Amino acid sequence: MADTYAPTLLNILFVVKNSIAGEEISHEELKSSAFNAFIGLLLIQLWFQIVQDTANIVRKNRNPLRSLNINILPFILAISLEAMIYLFIRIVIIALALAALQPTMASYNFEFVLLGIAALGFLTTSLFIGLLLAPWATLFSDVRSFLASALMPTALLSPIFYFPVTEQGNFLYWVNHILPFASIQSVISDMLFKGETLYALPLVIWTSISIIGALILALLIKHQTPILLERLGN
Repeated sequence: MADTYAPTLLNILFVVKNSIAGEEISHEELKSSAFNAFIGLLLIQLWFQIVQDTANIVRKNRNPLRSLNINILPFILAISLEAMIYLFIRIVIIALALAALQPTMASYNFEFVLLGIAALGFLTTSLFIGLLLAPWATLFSDVRSFLASALMPTALLSPIFYFPVTEQGNFLYWVNHILPFASIQSVISDMLFKGETLYALPLVIWTSISIIGALILALLIKHQTPILLERLGN
């Protein structure tokens, strides 16, 4: 059954992509595009889930934080460990899908150190942004609503439904440098399908910023938690 559905889905995507692009696209290129979208959508859903869980950490755990009189750091560690497990599961799913369906990939020796940095950046950027928003998300529901609605625009701007661009004059080229998830997805997409590491620098910069920022913000929110709990009331 699955073997029947896969070609059918690819044929549908082939027709739609040809119609939108206005030009002929090979079946192999379409297959690579479909896999790029599969990887991107699988990862961005988890990335946003980590951001949301981290941003809501005080509000979600306000009762144990009050009753047990402990600091928030163990809860941040729990989210981090859970995120690592979920990311590992997704990596396994992606690896199995690539091995089973074998899309056209770049003839390139993977830089596993860079892939490791991408995985680290995936975790730390989501934790960093979540911790950055945590005080505001605790007090203002509008922040949580914004997070819920930001997934689709980020997915459209990130190189999920297109391959990373190389032209500096292109708007998306700079968007993919600025958005933290986009730089991660760009590195993964480039290495798998183009054999390039064009976005390695923004990935390293974002990873470095997020590691330092997450550590600082974790210590800050530890001291902010009593005030936030008081503001929350009952």
